[in-house]
Amino acid sequence: MTTPRTDEARTRALALELTKGCNLRCGYCYYGTREAAYDASTSMSLETAQRAVDRLFDDARDDEVPHLHLFGGEPLLNFPLLESVVAYARARGVALGRRMTFELTTNGTLLTPKIIDWLNANAVAVGVSIDGPPTIQDATRPAADGGGSSRFAEPKIRELLQSRAGTSLAERTHASVVLSRRFPDIEPIVAYLKTLGFRKIVVSPATDDGADGFGDADLPRLLDAYTAAAAGWYEERAAGNPGTFAHFEDLARRALSGRKKTSPCGGGRDYLGVSADGSVYLCYRFFEDNAFKMGSLDEGISTAVTERLDATAVDARTDCRSCWARYYCGGNCHHDNLKSTGDAATPNPVHCDVFRHTMGLTLEMLTRLGRLGHASEGPGPTSMNDSSPVDGAWSPKAVADLHRRPIVDELLVYSPASHAVVNLNPTAARVLALCDGTTTVDALIARLASEFSAPEDVIRSDVEELLRHLRGKGVVT
Repeated sequence: MTTPRTDEARTRALALELTKGCNLRCGYCYYGTREAAYDASTSMSLETAQRAVDRLFDDARDDEVPHLHLFGGEPLLNFPLLESVVAYARARGVALGRRMTFELTTNGTLLTPKIIDWLNANAVAVGVSIDGPPTIQDATRPAADGGGSSRFAEPKIRELLQSRAGTSLAERTHASVVLSRRFPDIEPIVAYLKTLGFRKIVVSPATDDGADGFGDADLPRLLDAYTAAAAGWYEERAAGNPGTFAHFEDLARRALSGRKKTSPCGGGRDYLGVSADGSVYLCYRFFEDNAFKMGSLDEGISTAVTERLDATAVDARTDCRSCWARYYCGGNCHHDNLKSTGDAATPNPVHCDVFRHTMGLTLEMLTRLGRLGHASEGPGPTSMNDSSPVDGAWSPKAVADLHRRPIVDELLVYSPASHAVVNLNPTAARVLALCDGTTTVDALIARLASEFSAPEDVIRSDVEELLRHLRGKGVVT
């Protein structure tokens, strides 16, 4: 058994490639270019899986619950192995006085009543890979024989969802959609999946260079699709319900946390991928790519790959450091970047446009939800106060990379440097517009007094208070 890594890099979750086999042939799948792709005879041995479980219990901190992601290929092609791995992990947990959580990613075509009962009995979270109604599913996710997969998948997925309805497992079951440029409208897909019973839907635009992958020419329609999906999410939240579309739920959590996101994910840190032969990679997307191999269960794990990627954290990336949304994004998925630009540290430009668009929508929707009385919905930190005096000779200047978004009669302003969100009424917005770095506070007050036909001594205290607030929030300098 290898020794645990440092606390900063202790593993909390592992994704196990139980088999390389798959019974579908999705056109956008990155898996198809790999050695032995779809070969069901290339499976993880039970001994390797057990070593992975041991490693996870050994490495995870005592105050964390280790998590095992059961992955493939299609892991249900080797259900006996899946059963054995979970049984072993549970037994190890009992012996150690610890528990472990489990998650399965499946296309749903091989679900049976027996498997569904077993998943429910073992409280396994399930992510179902499904792209939408049959017309879409059959086009983007064909079976290995070339026929459509919806005829196999849909009735079994319905049975899984019905078995979990009204239980805590319903919240741990989601649909994972790869959005195709052939079918770019999100709302009809979300609406259909909701009729199946899904209450959480994850959507990711395809990034392959074939018929499904999005390019620059597709952006206008793609952004329109996200705008329409945002309206549906907003309606759910305004009614007091959880939002079904997970993209906006995730962005809302990021906004409300007040924390800066400086790296894309936990891959290579607290989350690792273990391939069928026991090799360890940055995450499951990088299986068989030795540039992102971090070691093996036998030889131990090196942090060299993580350190290399950390050298190009979001602040150091040319394409990221001028982006207003960088601390909400973190630089995008390393694998998506690699596939689209050839460099894990250079973001996919389509992702960048989508992210900026949807993050702006999220900040706006959270602000609107705050108006509806959702007191906890206001975005951004609120602890940065500035009580120091305002010198009349000071020439305040708005910071260079502010994100400004008009909302009805207000202006939403986000400052990346301070990671703060401020909502300004029309008068406050006018004050900010005058913060050009050359106009002094005294001159600014005189200008406003003339524009609003008000005595300078009447508006001075309000303007100075506002400028202190903006300075404390990192909006002006």
